[in-house]
Amino acid sequence: MPLYLASINSGSNGNCYYIGTEDHLSNNQSLELFLNNRSPDLQFLVLSHLSAHNNHPEIVHRLFSSHANGTRIEIASRYEETEVFYLSPSTCF
Repeated sequence: MPLYLASINSGSNGNCYYIGTEDHLSNNQSLELFLNNRSPDLQFLVLSHLSAHNNHPEIVHRLFSSHANGTRIEIASRYEETEVFYLSPSTCF
């Protein structure tokens, strides 16, 4: 799954990172990237492009939530649109 890290802080412009590879990442690889690259100001993480055959949103949410430390974790559905996320004041997206 690709991993996007968006750092949103009301006192700054925020930062946006895209971390990915040509191949899919395992849940543990994605978690390691999240833990090793997130900003202390990170407030929101959207995980997407989960394998339809080898993964499940509840597994991923449970894994990341146990390490979130206040970061909001959302799992994007493969089958329907997500809610609209407002990430102001960042110009990241």
